[in-house]
Amino acid sequence: SLLAGAACTATPPVQEPPRSHAEVYADALIPASSPAPRQPPVFEEEAEPPEMVTLDPPRCLGRPYTPRPRSPELSCCYVPPSVFTKVVGEHHDRFAACQSEARSRHIDAEGMVVSRFTIAADGGVPRVCVTASAIADEAFLTCVAESFAALRWPATPPDDPCGDITVSYPLRFGPAPREEPQG
Repeated sequence: SLLAGAACTATPPVQEPPRSHAEVYADALIPASSPAPRQPPVFEEEAEPPEMVTLDPPRCLGRPYTPRPRSPELSCCYVPPSVFTKVVGEHHDRFAACQSEARSRHIDAEGMVVSRFTIAADGGVPRVCVTASAIADEAFLTCVAESFAALRWPATPPDDPCGDITVSYPLRFGPAPREEPQG
């Protein structure tokens, strides 16, 4: 169960900040697909990070989905962000492939992408929407959405009082590795 070891209470554990209802925000860093250079490069000018743009309408995959309702007695259900970062991290290569493919088309695939998805009781992701992005390439955004849709999560029992879980998950795609001068 996604909630294994996590209490469903109105107040989440002290070590992590409270989350509202089943909305969970977790950060994950997706490094560039190539290994880092041996020594950090020295840049004369630091580039400004790309600006995030809210996508209106969001780019969605999957059928419209009505999440399984939560028990009315519960004010919130808390799932530690580590549950989400673990599953996404195990599939890092899927997301890195999206970035690599975009770069092969000469797209600057660097910056934050925020996806919102629902985890159903069976552990599947019936719907995912990319809601904001610093990267405007449609093929890249579709690849990211497909990568989230392909993830499989631990199933929850039918009597789980928390219902389905909706997650807003930001991914940061790092800059392309700098080539060292030949010489």
